[in-house]
Amino acid sequence: MFDNEDYTMQHAVPYAGYNGDYSKIDIFSPPTTGLPAFIDSEANIVTDISTAKFDSANPIQIAFSIDAPTAFLYAAYIDSDNKIVGYLAGGSAVYIPRNLPSVSPVYTTTVNNTIMADDDFSQTAIIPDGKYKLRLAVLRPFGDPGNDDDFEMWDSEEITFGE
Repeated sequence: MFDNEDYTMQHAVPYAGYNGDYSKIDIFSPPTTGLPAFIDSEANIVTDISTAKFDSANPIQIAFSIDAPTAFLYAAYIDSDNKIVGYLAGGSAVYIPRNLPSVSPVYTTTVNNTIMADDDFSQTAIIPDGKYKLRLAVLRPFGDPGNDDDFEMWDSEEITFGE
């Protein structure tokens, strides 16, 4: 309520509140949605990724949904020591809005053996034959991109490239 000599005005300011530590909220949609999930070219869920073939004739994608916006997202292959081997080509983005189910129910990116071999995302390479996990990571609100604790992460089952 604002009082002035000539008139009194009442203003309403709409807002949404959050009770808790906003920097710890979950960004990915809950697991009950069935996401993240690997899907084939016909959008069928690939139930056993460990035996899937990754080639251009049978493209596989990772589908995921986020319930809150994020400043940074990446998809990377990690080895058995939990170290990043390379980033999925086309698997990073900045300032991603939350999914709107009526417009875009999921985000997808193709999963293959092409990686970005450096942190600048300037050099591509073929991932060496071996067993890896795919990691999706989203930065939580107010998070520091240099601090792994500020990311919500999801790791896939083991994926095998090569024989």
